[in-house]
Amino acid sequence: MAGEENLRVVEELSAIPNRGAGTNGERRASNRLAELLRRSGRDTEVEATYVHANWPAAVALHCVLACVASVLAITQPVPAFALILLTATSLYLDLNARFYLLRTLFFRRGSQNVVSRGSRPSVAERIVLCAGVDAPRTGPVNGPTATRVLARVSGLTALPFTPTRIVFWSTAFLVPVLAARAAGLDAEGIALLQVIPTLLLLAGAFGFAATARSRISPGANRNASAVAAALDAVRRLDAEPPAALDVWVVLSGGSEALGEGMRSFARSHRDELDPRRTIYVCFDSVGRGELRWVRAEGGAVSFPADRSVLDLCELIAEAHRSAAGDGIDAHPVVRGESGDAQALRARRLRALTLTAAVEGERRAAEIATRADVPEAVEARAVEQAATFAVELVRALDRDAARERRGAPEAGAGTTGAPVAATR
Repeated sequence: MAGEENLRVVEELSAIPNRGAGTNGERRASNRLAELLRRSGRDTEVEATYVHANWPAAVALHCVLACVASVLAITQPVPAFALILLTATSLYLDLNARFYLLRTLFFRRGSQNVVSRGSRPSVAERIVLCAGVDAPRTGPVNGPTATRVLARVSGLTALPFTPTRIVFWSTAFLVPVLAARAAGLDAEGIALLQVIPTLLLLAGAFGFAATARSRISPGANRNASAVAAALDAVRRLDAEPPAALDVWVVLSGGSEALGEGMRSFARSHRDELDPRRTIYVCFDSVGRGELRWVRAEGGAVSFPADRSVLDLCELIAEAHRSAAGDGIDAHPVVRGESGDAQALRARRLRALTLTAAVEGERRAAEIATRADVPEAVEARAVEQAATFAVELVRALDRDAARERRGAPEAGAGTTGAPVAATR
């Protein structure tokens, strides 16, 4: 029954055309989800915000400026060094959802976050279940060819190669090279060092510019499946509420704008949610493959998730692996993307991402393509993500209850026995 309900949510969201960040489609989806939460008995609000929806255009601008700096360094090395330093700094802050410089040159669009508070405001410890409402753009940087090539390189190097990481590190590499030119070094070796990163940035400029003008994907796996998993998990938790935790739900707009909607939520609710006592569980593309929890992520560099939460994930996964006939085969993964969880961690909040991927891959299957349709979503994968999240909440609830009784802090001295008890 839960699987059928999850697929209905995926189909309904995917049927809304052009569900991109800051669009009427996103607004329709958010209002529909708010209605579903209210029907389940939850107090729900739709909070207005603004997002720079077309973030690929901002990345393309960074690539153009980095290429200009590289060429300018031939005749004007000092201004070129200042330009590349500004560009690298802006790109780093932008991709890690910390602060926006060049992105502010682009128009903002109205968006919204669907926020459902828990029913126990007196409880200090909170769990926030999160998912993005909007669907991503298609385009060359998200196409099957680029995804397949980068996946192969990632497999060979054990590093999470993504288009955003390639353009960031190409820009960052040019900083010391142009600094050497500004210092008066003009050897042929310096010029050769500029060639490869400049060519990569030129390709990035065309690729991200084309993506900025591309169509919106149906968004079944990314991220209708995540919304379905979040709603499934909260239904189960509302039916049997945790003893020591208050459960919130946030379905963010602008998730595909590198988590800008979630960044807005964290900023507007910073006085309401204690960062030491609130844990965010973010679902992202959980509709196909095997479950993965994200150990670290980021569009430029990797930022780790909370250690105690990661330990609990490992214990839950081990309990499933040791259970005969169990279907959940969850493992940790490091990925080179920025989303809702990264936007939260940029504010020093405790956030974890749950995703899914086919065997041997780091990235979810067929996201940001026209093939991301409901027929490709597996009900089993969505249900497993919800199950894993519920068990994680149960484990955190026991830790919070022990803290109330003066036992060790959450995650300290935790053994496999309590986790197995959730089964």
